[in-house]
Parts: sequence; C-alpha cells; structure tokens
Amino acid sequence: MIVGGSDKRVNIWNIRTYDHVAQFRGHRDSITCMTIDMHLLFTGSDDMTIGIWELQNNYNVGFLAGHKDSIQDMIVLPDIGLLMSCSYDKNLIVWKYHEERELARLERNEELRCMDYLKSLKTLFVGTNDKIILTIPLEEILQNTGDSKYAFNKDD
Repeated sequence: MIVGGSDKRVNIWNIRTYDHVAQFRGHRDSITCMTIDMHLLFTGSDDMTIGIWELQNNYNVGFLAGHKDSIQDMIVLPDIGLLMSCSYDKNLIVWKYHEERELARLERNEELRCMDYLKSLKTLFVGTNDKIILTIPLEEILQNTGDSKYAFNKDD
C-alpha cells in the first residue's frame, strides 16, 4: 500500500506482513495525488512539482516542474510513455516522463481539479472547480506536441 499526504512523505507498506517497506522524501508541501506506471510512482504536490520514484530500488528519479499552482491529478499512459497532470493553474501538461520533459501544454479557462481517461474513446475527461467536465480527445492533446510519433492513423 502506498500512502502520501500532508506530511510531505510517501510511505510504502506490505499489506500482507504490515511491514514498512520504504519512505520517499523530497516534496516541500503536501502530496495531493499519485499514479503508477509499472515500476515508477508519480506523486503530485502542493509544491507544484511531480516526483518520480523508482519502486524496485526505492529511489528518486527526479522531479518535474512546470505548474504554477497545486497539482490536483495525474494520468499515466504507459503504452505511449506519457504522463498528464492538471492543476489549479488552469493548465494540463503532457510530460514525456522517461525524458523528464514537458511535451505539450493546454491552457483552459477553469481551475482543473481531476481527470480520468477512457481508452476505448481515446478521450480525457477533466473536472473543473466550476463544476464542469471537459472532454478532450487525446488527438487534440497530442497534436500540440509537434512530434509526428503521436499522430493518429485512421485505424487508431
């Protein structure tokens, strides 16, 4: 079990033995969200950064910085190596996390609160603080990357 919160730390517990397995430190403010891609844990924080943690050997890979307000949610798309984060700064950022770099940014008019991705529709749903759900096709998000690798075929 992986737990993060207002103490700025991530704790990992073995739920079978109740043993404390690891603790990650590095955020300067509360941890607000987490997501996992195989052996990588991503932690979003009120400190406006995303921590990347390697779970097999329990170390910090690095931090992604680009938001100007609290990170509220993240979605990882492991099949294409992308992480998306949303924030109260009204931005959705697409990260190429294996390269630790920002790939694209979509600015909206509302503070972004939460996200979910429906793979069958290739659509991202983003909830706002204005009680609106934005539907954003993945194609619209990825066309802003400038990378032809993310262009869609008709069969996709």
